[in-house]
Amino acid sequence: MKNPAYNQGFAARRGLLMSANPRGSFSFVIPFEHIFGFAEYDKVIYGVKHTLTLTRNISDNLCIHRANGVVDGKIKLTNITWKVPHIQVETSKLVELRNIILDKRSIPVFFRARTSESFRVPEGSRQFEWRLSVKSGIEKPRWIIVGFQTNRNESQEHNPAVFDHVNLSKACVTLNSQKYPLHDMNIDFTKNDYSELYEMFDNFKKEYYGFNSLVGGTQVNYSSFRALFPIIVFDVRHQSERLKSGVLDMMLRFVFRDEIPQNTIAHATIISDREYKFTSDGKNLTMITS
Repeated sequence: MKNPAYNQGFAARRGLLMSANPRGSFSFVIPFEHIFGFAEYDKVIYGVKHTLTLTRNISDNLCIHRANGVVDGKIKLTNITWKVPHIQVETSKLVELRNIILDKRSIPVFFRARTSESFRVPEGSRQFEWRLSVKSGIEKPRWIIVGFQTNRNESQEHNPAVFDHVNLSKACVTLNSQKYPLHDMNIDFTKNDYSELYEMFDNFKKEYYGFNSLVGGTQVNYSSFRALFPIIVFDVRHQSERLKSGVLDMMLRFVFRDEIPQNTIAHATIISDREYKFTSDGKNLTMITS
């Protein structure tokens, strides 16, 4: 019988790890724009120091899924390389960059920020409200992505890469009392009635990454969405004029058909428009948030 948490991506990764000598060896490249919104800023940055800080989790449970009865695995990092492009600037352009610093000018920096939060959902509840933190003025939410996981991080026998629908019935987000979506969603996973959630999920790739839905979607089909990736994507880009000065309150609301089981965690990722500025003291550039 096929593992209910099986998909082609899992099979490909397992095949790669098992074919290595010694078994389990691998290497990979992660484009910075996949994890850091600031990496989407594609202009030359001159005279600013870049620092990358990595903090390792005390447990490897979130990155390893093993078979039952097998000894826990361990991730051993042998080398990390950070590749940053260095631009050879023409003399005339270099003079312009230096003049910006000497003239103590400010440079606006716009990019899509990504922040994440997690919250343990109260056991036995059928309704759940969650107020998310947001910085006023300089940060404007555009998409809010939410997923639930039950017993996914307790041991390596559980798969931390998939999500649970927890029999969700209704979901919405409010920004300063403005509701998204405007209408009430009626979801019933037991009846396979979740097409609206799937459409929201599928549209995100088209809207955010510019993929044509006729060429390629999310690569997650309708049944896999229910079984593996029931993720809720709220599109909050079209905000009323009263929100233009910044969001002060952001609240998620959920209703479930069954009581929430023990050890259920909600995860939220907020993609926002963020503005920073580079300012100069005449010698060096410094980044400020407003």
